[in-house]
Amino acid sequence: MDKLLEKHVVARFISLVLAFFLWLSVVNEQNPEIDRTITLQPQLRGLPADMVIIEEVDPVSLRLRGRRNDIFEVGAEELEVYASLSGVGEGENEIEVRVGRQPAGIKVMEIIPAHILVQTEGIIQEQREIQLSLKGEPAEGHALGEKHFTPAQVIVEGPRSIVEEIARVVARLDISEAVNDIQEVVLLQALSRQGSVLNEDVIIRPEVVEIKIPVVELPSKILEIKPHITGEAAEGYQVDEVVVVPTELRVYAPLEVLDQMSQLETVPIDIEGATADIILEPRLLVPNEIQLPFNRVRVTVMVSEKTGERKVREVPIKINNLEEGLAAELDSGIIDVTIFGSSNQINSLQPRDITAFVDTNNLGVGQHRLKVRLELPFGIQRIAVDPEEVTVTITEASRG
Repeated sequence: MDKLLEKHVVARFISLVLAFFLWLSVVNEQNPEIDRTITLQPQLRGLPADMVIIEEVDPVSLRLRGRRNDIFEVGAEELEVYASLSGVGEGENEIEVRVGRQPAGIKVMEIIPAHILVQTEGIIQEQREIQLSLKGEPAEGHALGEKHFTPAQVIVEGPRSIVEEIARVVARLDISEAVNDIQEVVLLQALSRQGSVLNEDVIIRPEVVEIKIPVVELPSKILEIKPHITGEAAEGYQVDEVVVVPTELRVYAPLEVLDQMSQLETVPIDIEGATADIILEPRLLVPNEIQLPFNRVRVTVMVSEKTGERKVREVPIKINNLEEGLAAELDSGIIDVTIFGSSNQINSLQPRDITAFVDTNNLGVGQHRLKVRLELPFGIQRIAVDPEEVTVTITEASRG
């Protein structure tokens, strides 16, 4: 009986073992172990308080192994990889990547790469002076008094490379059209050498400054504007008039400055060799203490040719339109002509450049008193002719 029972137990055990292996075979066929790669961003732990990471760390890949049904259900949030930065120094650090949390039944077979490069930089502090940057100007007739701001210096803190890039710490304030004393609390800005704002990368302590600036009303005075003309117009040309707009200007300044001023003068206006009008908008030359509503005026220098009179002597007289078969004789074959025009033109004029004539059209034999006519170059005007009339004697032409 005992032997029969023993044989029965052995048989059942063998059946269970066979069943297990059969199940295992089925599982391996239907749900085999496979590998899968997943990419994660490693956590960076233990960074010293006086350090900062200056470049983003690249992600790593995990090669996982597990049953097919399980491994494809694994999400990135169920896995954890990290690198301990405890004790790192400034510069490039090679840090081992480690596995933290992972799901049951899943094995991490490999981390690629097993080490990552972490760029770190020290956090430093520096003391900097505050610079005031003003926009605009006070209202006309007003000026700023002595500027006060509290504090005058601040501490900037941040990564070494960023702090060293700071060119200045600035308080910007708009004072346009101010007439009353200014008292403002202004947010400070850390600016690079290129003028970009670095506030997101550094800490400024304190981050604001209180600014106090008195605004005072200035005495005023109306001053005539005098254009400063230098040089000479070209030969044969002259300056007829110099017009400035406006002719005078109200200026503002401390009383001791106004008392020393009688007029406003422009920068030099060079007219050397001018042959036509010159129109410019020169600046006004004033001391720094003088306040102007504007600092340019419009100056017109009117330039024209010089004119004059001249008597041209012994201009020959021609006889025009004499009828065929007739002869004519003048009692005076020359005249003197007084002309007007530009100096250059009349001074270069010769008697041959003037045509003087009498017209005998339709006149017959006899004596005739005729008016002398002129043809003058363009731009030349006739003033007088001496004599104005001549006697023409017309006769029958001799026949040879």
